[in-house]
Amino acid sequence: MANPPPPEHTLGEYGNRNRNHARLTIYNPTVTVNKFEVNPALYRELKEIHFSDKHKEYTNRHLTNFFELCETVKVDDCPEESKRLRLFPLSLKDDAKEWLNSFPSSSITT
Repeated sequence: MANPPPPEHTLGEYGNRNRNHARLTIYNPTVTVNKFEVNPALYRELKEIHFSDKHKEYTNRHLTNFFELCETVKVDDCPEESKRLRLFPLSLKDDAKEWLNSFPSSSITT
């Protein structure tokens, strides 16, 4: 007997805030801050340093730029590692983003 097809999802279900929580590659530990949001200026900076792995970009240079950028952001009562784990996927695109998404759910914890 064949396996049943996966359940279909409505567009509203895809818009649910927790829709990808179980499928995220990076495990985001719980933070106790009231509000953790990415400032639009920080988001623009993350886009500036996007790493795609297309043109022989240097991974170490990207990580150095990423860490420097993270150091400019302070969130009270939020550990540095939690902040980095939340921001890192925003610094990737194209092949690098596909690479990140190829890992099992919650497999990246540090």
